[in-house]
Parts: sequence; C-alpha cells; structure tokens
Amino acid sequence: HYFDFSSYMNISRVMAEDAKKLRELNVHGIQNCKTQRAFMPTSLPIYSFGELLVDPDKDYEEIVEDYFASAFGGYAKETRKYLEALGALINRELLTAKLDVVGEGSATADFAWKNSPEAAAKFIKVPSLVDEFTANAAEYLENEDSETVKRSFELLYYHGEIMKRLSKALFFGAVGQPYLKAVAELRAYIMRNEDKYYMEFDAYLFIRRFVNEVLFTD
Repeated sequence: HYFDFSSYMNISRVMAEDAKKLRELNVHGIQNCKTQRAFMPTSLPIYSFGELLVDPDKDYEEIVEDYFASAFGGYAKETRKYLEALGALINRELLTAKLDVVGEGSATADFAWKNSPEAAAKFIKVPSLVDEFTANAAEYLENEDSETVKRSFELLYYHGEIMKRLSKALFFGAVGQPYLKAVAELRAYIMRNEDKYYMEFDAYLFIRRFVNEVLFTD
C-alpha cells in the first residue's frame, strides 16, 4: 500500500476486485497480516474491502461515493479528483519501474525514475497541486461542523505535506542531484508529527520499509 500512498485509489480498487473473487475460490473470509494503522490519506481501502467481504455483490463505485461523502462532506468530488491527480503523478508503475545498468562484469537494476526528465516533470507538479487543493478546501471547511469531516481533512493536509517533501526528494533524484538531505528532511518531518497521527499512520514502518529500504537505499 505504500506504493499507492499518494492516493490509495488504486490499491482500493485492487482489494475490491480481490474481495469479489474470493467466492469463486470457495473462500468465505480472509485473514490479513498488515499494519493496523493504514488510514492515510483515506480509509477507503479497508472500508471498501470490509463492505465487499460482507456483501460481494455491492457496487464498488457506490461504495467509493458513499465513503467520500461521509469523510469529506460537500467537498467529496473535489477531494476524489485531487487524490486521483496525485495518484497520476506518483504511483506504483512510476516508482517500481527499473532499468538494467551494466557495470564492470555485472548487471544491476536501478529505478527508472532516477535521472529521468519525464519523472521529474511529474514530481515537480506535486507541491502546487497540494497547495491549491489545501487552499480551496480551507474555504469549504470554514462552514463545516462535522468532526469526522474535519479530522479527515486534517489527515489529508498532513498527507499533503508529506507528499510535498517526498516529491522533492524524488525530483532531486530524477534530475540527477543529491537527494539525501531532502530525504532526511522528510524523515524528520514525519517523526516530529508522529504522535498527532499515531492511530492513522504507521510512521515507523513507512520510513523503515518504504523510504529507507525501497526508494532511497543509498
């Protein structure tokens, strides 16, 4: 799910498809071994998966619309559009693609987003996308009374700040510049705010597995 951390839209759809196919395998339930704190940027993956485990015949699109309306109130459509836009800029396909790099007597694989002008052109758009959405949503929230909606946006704002810092580190790598300072800033920002979002976001696993061991190993 970390590779879809920018939006959680794709992993939600994949999990929904899995839930619907369990019946074909004569499987009547599922046990998951995963972090129990995976609710940022949204709770859509776990929510939709649970709904479809109870009733596999439910329409996935209706579940998504119901979730966004409950979590983001009158700003549901704009929020979904925003997350889908983020997912188009940073996604699993872009982050996991690799190139074979031939060295002296050996061949290794490195991420294709490094030293990639095409990837850089996507990463550089993230901060402005986040800031524009945050500013527009703030106007909506001025008249919002639901504590659920307010907390959903609070998580989304925090997620956006993480995405801005993550995209900065990725951009440096995509243009061939050192990125370790930006990665350190990303780690520090997350850990500095861990206590505020402890129940919804497993900061330790995100940094250890995704940031340290997958994306930025050097």
